[in-house]
Amino acid sequence: MGSRNTAGVTGKDKEIELLKSKLEAYEILTSQLKNRLLYTQDALQSTHSSHLQELALEKEANERLQLRYDRSKQILRTLRKEKDDLKEAFDVLLQKVEVCNNYASWPFPRIHMAVPASSLDPIEEQRPQHNIDHEAAYSSAMMIKLTRERDEARTERDFVIKESVAKLSMLEAQLALRDAEIEGLSASQRPRLQEGEVPISRLSGEDALRIFRYNAAKNTTVQKEVKRLQKRLETPPEGSAPRVVDEFNRELEDLASKLEALRLEKEKLLDFISANKEQVQAPPPSDVPAEPTPTREELQAAYKEVVQRADTLARENERLRLLLNAKDKRDKETQTQTNDDKASYDDDDDGERSMEIATPLFPSTLVLRSLSSSRRSSARTSPRSPQPSPDLEVDPSSIMLPPSPLIDIDSEDDDIHLHPQPGPQAQSTPLAFLSPQSHMDLDWDRGPTPSPDRTFRLSSLSPIPGPTLRPSPLPSTHSPGGEVYRLEEELAEAQKKLLEGEEAVDELKALIEDLVRLRTPSPS
Repeated sequence: MGSRNTAGVTGKDKEIELLKSKLEAYEILTSQLKNRLLYTQDALQSTHSSHLQELALEKEANERLQLRYDRSKQILRTLRKEKDDLKEAFDVLLQKVEVCNNYASWPFPRIHMAVPASSLDPIEEQRPQHNIDHEAAYSSAMMIKLTRERDEARTERDFVIKESVAKLSMLEAQLALRDAEIEGLSASQRPRLQEGEVPISRLSGEDALRIFRYNAAKNTTVQKEVKRLQKRLETPPEGSAPRVVDEFNRELEDLASKLEALRLEKEKLLDFISANKEQVQAPPPSDVPAEPTPTREELQAAYKEVVQRADTLARENERLRLLLNAKDKRDKETQTQTNDDKASYDDDDDGERSMEIATPLFPSTLVLRSLSSSRRSSARTSPRSPQPSPDLEVDPSSIMLPPSPLIDIDSEDDDIHLHPQPGPQAQSTPLAFLSPQSHMDLDWDRGPTPSPDRTFRLSSLSPIPGPTLRPSPLPSTHSPGGEVYRLEEELAEAQKKLLEGEEAVDELKALIEDLVRLRTPSPS
């Protein structure tokens, strides 16, 4: 019984040793097959690259042969054309000889040479003549040759670039394959057994075959990945996200600079407005008598009264213009009758002539002013009144005309007294009318509205055809109302720029939020 057990154990040990030897043989075979596979892949890749190189060389040689063929065809075409020309000339010569084939009838006595025959001396070397056509043909040929050489150089450069890219892709594929092999070996490598340790299990033949199939599938996957990477290298890359981020960064920098400029401009405007407020609220100098500063409501009421008066005068002026046009029409109708009675008028005037002229006078600016108000305004005029700067550009329409006579409206009678206009000390601030048809410079007292009995009636004046309009600002910048109006405009402009700055800040915040949203990785 014991001998049977011993024989069974011995048989099993032999089987185990046999299986171990088979497993080692299979491992060696697998390693050999793997080495052969790698060698075959390298050979295939090198053959593929050499095949591509040979194809490129053959293509280049084919292109060169095609160029030579085209050039030969062109030369052959030219030679055929010359041959046809020579053939036609020879046919013409034969026709002439056939027409006159009797040499006896040729006029030999009249045949003579215009130039004596050359001597039998050796021909001297002639100097090359300057031929423009020859030089043009030579230069064109040189240009064609240089162009062809340039094209060949470009083709060769493209071929070298393609060859370099192919070699680079091949080396990258080999490197990726080696990396994959190293990674696979490092992952599948088992820790070495120390002395005295017994392995837990042994690999069977089926396990070895399964591992071999797994390695083969992995190699196939690596090959597909290499092909995909090669196609990706051949295709041009698309625009990446960092470029968009850089553009957003540049836009943010521009907006930040604009915001800083708006902030500085806002500070300057605030300083300017505060300085103007201090200047307006400053006490008057000691040498000038203090006057009560009008309030905003008083200035607005005075300005409304002036505008109402301006509207009234504008309507009066329009009515006068209509009356003047009607009078001109009546004058034209009665002109024929006055021409018939002109002789009788000359006999009855006792040698005196009328001062009327055929053409109307040139238009002039009519200044209506109260003498008392002009005197008071001249008394109030300060020598420190601001004068316009000579550096400012002056509008030609705003240049003051020569002094016009003043009309005295203080007198109680109906006669109108003309007075010369005072000098620069009595200058007054003109008021702008809102009517575009007419314009007159008025200098009313700054007190209440004049009484109706002192209202000047323009209907008593002689009509002046075509009054000239002279625009003036509304109101004057040197008056208190003009200063307030200017400050209001500056405040409105500052508020407008502040709103623009706030809008720019809102846009900047929106852009920053978009940029943060782009940079934040989406959860996958």
